[in-house]
Amino acid sequence: MDSAYRSKLDVWLVVVAICAPVVALEFLLDGMGLSERAINVLALLAVVAASGLIFWLFMTTRYTLTGEFLLIRCGPFSWVIALDEITHIEPTHNPYSSPALSLGPAGDSLWRR
Repeated sequence: MDSAYRSKLDVWLVVVAICAPVVALEFLLDGMGLSERAINVLALLAVVAASGLIFWLFMTTRYTLTGEFLLIRCGPFSWVIALDEITHIEPTHNPYSSPALSLGPAGDSLWRR
């Protein structure tokens, strides 16, 4: 029987992912002669795009264990790992180690199964 698990979601990670494009836009657009209204519209578009990406990732990031494989889905990406290829498992807070929406301890996250 297959078991599917959704990723935890760190609220702080969502805030950073939404705010980072806005801050980057502020630095990029500052001094380019754009009106305040144009900058606000671009910032709003960045927030909408970042929010949409986070929503897409949150709705699709899941880990499924089958009898033979670990199936990982995260937005447009997916991985299939044979269980017999897994030699060890260890906790990590490294964002490059896996497709996860949580980096901290369980108390900092929202859990959905």
